Amino acid sequence: MSKDPRALIERALDRTRKNALTQLGWGVLGSVTLPLLWGGFTKIVIVLVAMNTLIAFFLVRRLLRIRKGGPVAAALLERPEDIREIASWPKKLPPGRMPVFIDVTTRDSHTGSLMTDPKQPQEVADLLGALHARSPEALLSIPKLTVP
Repeated sequence: MSKDPRALIERALDRTRKNALTQLGWGVLGSVTLPLLWGGFTKIVIVLVAMNTLIAFFLVRRLLRIRKGGPVAAALLERPEDIREIASWPKKLPPGRMPVFIDVTTRDSHTGSLMTDPKQPQEVADLLGALHARSPEALLSIPKLTVP
């Protein structure tokens, strides 16, 4: 694995974008096929499609926040001094667990999330190290992590 901080951050951005697009695609496919499979727009189908639409809204929001050329992506890749805070989600982690998302906030209060793979603790630690190395003045709101 590359230890170049910029490459690690680019890979995390790409992984997060790809995951959001994949989830969005499956959601649209489910919304289109659900009425066909269940024989029309019954109450349950309407409720499921409405929930799916709400989830799609949040996925599109995540994509817009980390879009190429957007303020968060630009701060991560081009202007690391603009990053104000690096935080984990969830805020409180159970012992031995890794964050699912790493939230990045710029000095202009733009926020974006980078998806991590909690099953790969070394990869998460490398990403956090890369973010901190590129933006040492940023507030690090990460609980103590133990990497085996």
